Amino acid sequence: MSHRKIVTFPGRLEGMGRTVDCIVGAVRVSLPNSSDSALSPPFTIHQAPADLPEGKYILTYRDGLQAAQLEVQKSAVGWISARM
Repeated sequence: MSHRKIVTFPGRLEGMGRTVDCIVGAVRVSLPNSSDSALSPPFTIHQAPADLPEGKYILTYRDGLQAAQLEVQKSAVGWISARM
């Protein structure tokens, strides 16, 4: 059986001529019969500057020892994420 846990971690947004730090929220899912786990979308963006313009950004974060990237978009209703 897999387990789910809400996690937060630091991230960096780059795009629209800006580079800013943020906090990322996601669900970490443990894989059945394994000690491995994976982050599961949707990702949520917190503590990003409110004045960021709407548009596409690359979110960079660390998942364990590896850096990972995700394309996200800021819209009038909030942040939308899609796996890269």
